[in-house]
Amino acid sequence: MAGGAEWSARWCGTWRASAGLPIRIIRPAHGASLHYAGTLPCSEDADPLTTALDGRLHGSERVYVADASTWRYLPAKGPTLTLMANAYRVGSNAASTLREERA
Repeated sequence: MAGGAEWSARWCGTWRASAGLPIRIIRPAHGASLHYAGTLPCSEDADPLTTALDGRLHGSERVYVADASTWRYLPAKGPTLTLMANAYRVGSNAASTLREERA
């Protein structure tokens, strides 16, 4: 093992020993990707750790989330273009909002 893989294996071993939780290293094949969803889901209610429909983190003024963590679930295949479109939408909206605040 070299570099990052060695560190990752050592970290996972330490974590397993200290917390006793099952952890495994995931090595996706070439062309595959990992995306996580649902960690900061969109919600019209201002619940903690949720985002507004425009990507703004509830309870914050200028924190916007533009990745898949705002989605409740992921599609089975290829979310990359949808992720890029969502990031563009959130970024454009955030830029407009910040410009309006300056004016």
